[in-house]
Amino acid sequence: MLVVHTAGSRMTRRSISGVREDMEFADLLRRAMCITATTFDDDTQRDRVLSIALDGVRAKH
Repeated sequence: MLVVHTAGSRMTRRSISGVREDMEFADLLRRAMCITATTFDDDTQRDRVLSIALDGVRAKH
């Protein structure tokens, strides 16, 4: 698991612009795990939850 975190941290910093400064790869991984572990009532609800989750990742201006 350490290898995944190390590689993910490097990849996050190099390839993703517009990500919050205080966001770590482990935060993104946990968020993805939570979202994929749940079920949604319909596609609209899924899209809304994903949109809210992504808004939380974006850098604040």
